[in-house]
Amino acid sequence: MDKHDLKQLTAELSALNEQFMQRMHQFSETEFEQYFSKREALFTELKARVAEGHAERNAALADHFKQIAEQDRKIMAQMQALREEASDKLEQIHASRKQRSAYDAYMGSESNSVFFDRTN
Repeated sequence: MDKHDLKQLTAELSALNEQFMQRMHQFSETEFEQYFSKREALFTELKARVAEGHAERNAALADHFKQIAEQDRKIMAQMQALREEASDKLEQIHASRKQRSAYDAYMGSESNSVFFDRTN
């Protein structure tokens, strides 16, 4: 194992993270799965290479590892924001359905509802 292999792996992981952060709002479920599979494979390879390496080689790559850790923090923050946004939207949908159900229960059974067509 040489230092170049580790640099290449960390650069690939960093590029993958950057691409993910830029496009995560547009990703489909399949793209999320592909990203996390690729990321997991890169981390597994990195762990194996670091375990084989010497301390001085690993120390030389500390900045790369810090960059990846910072990207992970940003990704987690964005994913948390997306999760909260989705949760809020789901709550709105549930409240809307509950309100509609109450309206339908009250108005639907008595047919008291009147609509006017003003398209003339």
